[in-house]
Amino acid sequence: MLGREIKGSEEMVTVLREAVRDLQVVPDDPRELRVGSLTLTVEPAMVKTARTRARRSRRPHNEARGAFAESLIDQLAAQMAQLIGADPLGGENLLGAADVDQLHDDLAEEPVVRDLVEELWPRLTPTGVLAGLLSSRAAVDSAARAYDEETREALLREDGEAWTASDAALLDELAELLGEAGERDDDPEEKAERRRLEAAQAALDVLEGSAVTDNDDDQFDAEYLGAYDVLDAEALAARQEERDTRTTAERAAADRGWAYGHVVVDEAQELTPMEWRAVFRRCPARWMTLVGDIAQNGSPAGVDSWADTLEPFVGSRFRRHSLSVNYRTPSEVMEVADELLSRIDPEERPAEAIRSTGIPVRRLPAGTDPEEVADGLRRAEPERSVAVVRPGAVGDLKGLEFDHVIVVDPDGVEEASPLGLQDLYVAVTRATRSLTLIG
Repeated sequence: MLGREIKGSEEMVTVLREAVRDLQVVPDDPRELRVGSLTLTVEPAMVKTARTRARRSRRPHNEARGAFAESLIDQLAAQMAQLIGADPLGGENLLGAADVDQLHDDLAEEPVVRDLVEELWPRLTPTGVLAGLLSSRAAVDSAARAYDEETREALLREDGEAWTASDAALLDELAELLGEAGERDDDPEEKAERRRLEAAQAALDVLEGSAVTDNDDDQFDAEYLGAYDVLDAEALAARQEERDTRTTAERAAADRGWAYGHVVVDEAQELTPMEWRAVFRRCPARWMTLVGDIAQNGSPAGVDSWADTLEPFVGSRFRRHSLSVNYRTPSEVMEVADELLSRIDPEERPAEAIRSTGIPVRRLPAGTDPEEVADGLRRAEPERSVAVVRPGAVGDLKGLEFDHVIVVDPDGVEEASPLGLQDLYVAVTRATRSLTLIG
């Protein structure tokens, strides 16, 4: 429960950001790189300078990788220029700016340099970062160093990839922090795309080679327009691809950056601050319909106040409408539910139940067999549904309804979790015909 609460809190934004920064490595000691016949020295200060430049770009980690590499290679190229271009007579360096630029380009292609960049500023994925964080005490202690030991302990798990529902919003947040991973040298799809483009460019080169080259203005008064003037390699390559036959819903599901004009959220009280961040990313217009009941909140990091939840995203630009009529739950059951609601939120006005079944709430002593009670209800009304609710099993009932509900050990339901009172409220309000309390 504590782990879910922590992972749902907005403090995880800081923890995840620090986890990413911890993977942007500055070595403790100088590193030597052998490039041809030369030995270059990578000082920690050089890496720190490159890291600072990359961070100041304000770009996500993977997209800032180019700035990091550019800065580090600039410094290495300057060092190499000092080694091979120094004037033995003590004059100015014999290499010009163009020579240093060429050294830069050559170094960028050196495997040892590329491996070093990957080590110090690696390409990262959301799943890789989160799994590595949650399964490593050292990583958690560093990224969550501002928090107490109990908090850090609650984040740890042995298997970092034992994904839970509360991880989804964290992965989404990491996707924002990391950005696109960019092309990998061993990515088969990227290689295939390059081959298609190269083939298409070759075809355009043939067209261009066959173009009219006579410059006699008397013979060609009009401007000549060739195929290569209106078609580039990318467009030609695209013509060889299959058309996307997916539905809009399928395309949206496959695109994390897909934006929606309007979003409807049911059971909105369950969303954590981290999940709200994920939802609002997908609705730039901030036009939403949110349906929820704080009294039924079963999430340890769920909504306690609509104003506190929504103001960070929309300020005061939201309107709240309360349902004043309860069509589902009979008045006999609502007498019990309203008493619970007054304990959950004394200021909340309960909806008026407009329906009565004439069946009073039954209270049976502890030890009564709930299955016998359920069997009796089924025999009396075989066409109706019956649910038996025990402590710790309320979560599966959210959003459902039953004709008859039997709650076993109401006090136990309330004491089973920090949100036990809300769980008990959910349990009793599942009944549409009768409620039985045992214990």
